[in-house]
Parts: sequence; structure tokens; C-alpha cells
Amino acid sequence: MTPAAAAAAGDGERAEPGVDRGPRGRLWVYGLAFALLLVSGYLQFRGNLDVRLTLVWTSIGLSGAALVAAVLSVVLPGRRIRPARVDSIEDGPEPEPEPEPSTEPDAETDAEGRTAETSEGPKE
Repeated sequence: MTPAAAAAAGDGERAEPGVDRGPRGRLWVYGLAFALLLVSGYLQFRGNLDVRLTLVWTSIGLSGAALVAAVLSVVLPGRRIRPARVDSIEDGPEPEPEPEPSTEPDAETDAEGRTAETSEGPKE
């Protein structure tokens, strides 16, 4: 048996890192089956205490529905979560380089960064 087939068969061995096992099923359907089973148990209890055959038969029907829902939760494929698409650097345009700030003072500013107006006072 190939490693991919062994992982799909569920033989209890850990799958290889490169083997994609696919989605595992729908958890909400399994939760629904569990809720149906709880209601069925309650109806069975009340039907036996109150000696009401309709509650007992309803419990049997809900147990069957819970069984079908539990099987469907395993058989139905779950949603595959796809990784977000990341564009590579080669796909997009190259970003423009940011201008580097100059370390030399401009002609209009002195060494302390003041403009000519502020160093000499306001012009009138």
C-alpha cells in the first residue's frame, strides 16, 4: 500500500508531511447529531416514566436521525481552508525608493535648522 493510500485508509499511522489529507468533515453536523441524541434520551426517559408509547417511538425516530446525522458528519467533506494568496515581489511593480533626508543644511537654514527669517528676526 502506498503512503498516500495508507494515510487515506486511516490505519492509525501519522501521515507524511507532504500528503494532503483533505477536509475532515463538518463539525456542526456532528453537534446536531449529539443534540438529537440528547433529546432522544430525554424522550425515552419521559416516555418510560409516563408510560406513553408515542414518546418512546419519537425517541426511536430521533435516535435514527442522530445516527444518520453522525454518519453524514463524517462522510460529508468539510470546507477546505485555503491559504491567503501572497503576491511575490516579481509579480508586482517595484516600490519607489524613499528620498533620503539630507544632512547638510540648506542655503536658507543655518546650522541649527532655523530659517533666515527666524534667525534674523521677523522682516517688516
